Amino acid sequence: MKREILGEEIAYDDNQKDAPVIFLIHGNMTAKECFYNIEKYLGERRIIAFDLPGFGDSSFNYFYYSIDQLAWVCYRFIKSFGIKKFDILGWSMGGAIIYELFKTRLEENIDHAIFISAMGINGVNRLDDNYKSFLDTMHLTNIPTEIMNGITVYQEELRKLYSLKPSYESSFTRESMRHMLKRYVFNEKHDHHTLERSTKLALKQRDPMDINKAIMSYTYKGETVPKIKKLFLHGSEDKVVRLEKIEETYEFFKDSSTLKIIPGYDHGMVLTHAKEISEEVNKFLEN
Repeated sequence: MKREILGEEIAYDDNQKDAPVIFLIHGNMTAKECFYNIEKYLGERRIIAFDLPGFGDSSFNYFYYSIDQLAWVCYRFIKSFGIKKFDILGWSMGGAIIYELFKTRLEENIDHAIFISAMGINGVNRLDDNYKSFLDTMHLTNIPTEIMNGITVYQEELRKLYSLKPSYESSFTRESMRHMLKRYVFNEKHDHHTLERSTKLALKQRDPMDINKAIMSYTYKGETVPKIKKLFLHGSEDKVVRLEKIEETYEFFKDSSTLKIIPGYDHGMVLTHAKEISEEVNKFLEN
């Protein structure tokens, strides 16, 4: 299914159940299909999962240089359904999009907000403490000494990687992406099917460099804390958004919020521990 929103064709799945509604918002380097596991455990709900512009099967007709620009498309997409009350769940970057939706009129419509491995109000880790190992996962050989001089060189190397016009047919690009996901998203703990599916979704993304910049520069500028009930679920071993980032975010949104740190879980826990995560989500939604 697709809807035209602000000049983009937004692809989405909707089980069209006559039940309470929950919207699912994916993160960076993935698409709506990342929720295929958790959807099975969310019970009797109408589930609407959609691809952000430039991701998955949605179109990419415009450039998006900030999280709030992506959030505006999400706002218009969700608003187009005319649903008075609904819940919303975001994974990783999807969490930051929900923060931005808090600043819109949708605040009045959101009943529960769930954040799984979400970005913080001040973005994510900038990888300045581990970018050399990050480069190693990208299969870049003969790294010059200058790389040690700053993160800008790392960004240039990443730009070279993406200039290859990633596709699942490019063995170099596919293997580089696979290793990055394996090391940072799944912490070397994954099954073959999950890793292959995640790699394929990541390689469908267009213009990843601008999205990467938007994530790295993100800062939430909302001044008030909405009374919406909020649940933050975060893995203790998350390498993408470390605990201090989500703890800072929880402290800001503390009113009507719950934070649960899950021992041993990684950034990709929405995929690798879908059943366990859904139990926490369902419990929260019933309150």
